[in-house]
Amino acid sequence: FDKNNQPVGVVHIVRDISDQMKAEEEQRLLQSQFLHIQKMESIGRLAGGVAHDFNNILSGILGFSELALLDIPKDDPLRERIELIMGLGEKAGSLTHQLLAFSRKQKLVMKDINLNNVVIDMVRMLKRIIGEDIKLELRPCVAIRDVLADQGQMEQVLLNLAVNARDAMPYGGVLTIETTDTVLNEENIKKHEGADPGEYVKLTVSDTGCGMSSKVLENIFEPFYTTKEIGKGTGLGLATVYGIIKQHRGYIEVTSKPEEGSAFKIYLPTSTDKDIKEIIEDEIKQPIGGDETILVADDEPIMLSIIEKALIPLGYRLIIANSPREAIKINETYDGVIDLLLTDIVMPQMNGKQLADIIANKRPGIKVVFMSGYPAETFTNQRSGEEYGFYLQKPLRIHLFRQKIREVLDSVYP
Repeated sequence: FDKNNQPVGVVHIVRDISDQMKAEEEQRLLQSQFLHIQKMESIGRLAGGVAHDFNNILSGILGFSELALLDIPKDDPLRERIELIMGLGEKAGSLTHQLLAFSRKQKLVMKDINLNNVVIDMVRMLKRIIGEDIKLELRPCVAIRDVLADQGQMEQVLLNLAVNARDAMPYGGVLTIETTDTVLNEENIKKHEGADPGEYVKLTVSDTGCGMSSKVLENIFEPFYTTKEIGKGTGLGLATVYGIIKQHRGYIEVTSKPEEGSAFKIYLPTSTDKDIKEIIEDEIKQPIGGDETILVADDEPIMLSIIEKALIPLGYRLIIANSPREAIKINETYDGVIDLLLTDIVMPQMNGKQLADIIANKRPGIKVVFMSGYPAETFTNQRSGEEYGFYLQKPLRIHLFRQKIREVLDSVYP
């Protein structure tokens, strides 16, 4: 301004804030991903807890039904009704397995597999699932790397995604399955929540269906979330896919546009561990009774009732404790031999592993069977460091339960 306060010139100051805006956008993206991870972890814990409690209920339904069948003549028409109850109970049990898959508590059988082989082996089944109106296109990478994965779970992922694609194309379309090797570096892992940089195999399952809105995409992996009509689906298919991929240390992203279709991109780390973990199942034998003494610890009355009715008729002597504290008190005051501790893992006051430590340290020769609605783990005595204990997963089936108890009692135990 001049002396008369009139403008005589203009000074422009320009500041480049591109880097600042980029940093702020990355911060917003990371915050959004963090909140999403927290949300899915919370839902996972809830789903796992629901599955555990539901397995206790199913143990009662299946157990009492199986015991009832033992007392009913084969020509009695009542058998058919009880068998229907058991069938529905087993069907409900499959839902708990899906919940456990989402919460990443499934037991996996890991080995080196080639995803191309998995896809090729599934072609016939996939075509039956999607029907004649949908074309199946395969685009496999020629020299794809192996991944360390559970083949059955990878097949489940493909099946669930194929069913989801089929339902999105009621009037026909194209389902494309593509595999390729890829590398995620520090820059491009930012859009993959919790991802680590490294070599991956990417499995893409895309369709030309109705697509999804942004609102649907936000909730698509949540258990029981579905846009289908009542009775048309459980809402667990994509939740199961999410849980399986996360348990394999993988990542999944979805792109979709209404009326154009959707693409599910799955990233699995390439195999670096050549040790194959195999699960070998023993042959099922006829249950044999005995006269051993068994200490049973469970806070669920229905489970205690099932166990009593399953084992007492076979000649076993049962000492019942409805809490860990009661089991500890019995352990301290009972002068006789206790051959086996049968305990639930999830209980108030202390868990079954802590209870087993206390009892095993006082009774070094005691055998231990853990029960849980969660998959098997390896249990170690906190003082000695030695592995111990056997495992039964709920819901219990009476004939398998009886057989396992006999096998444990007959086993050579350190």
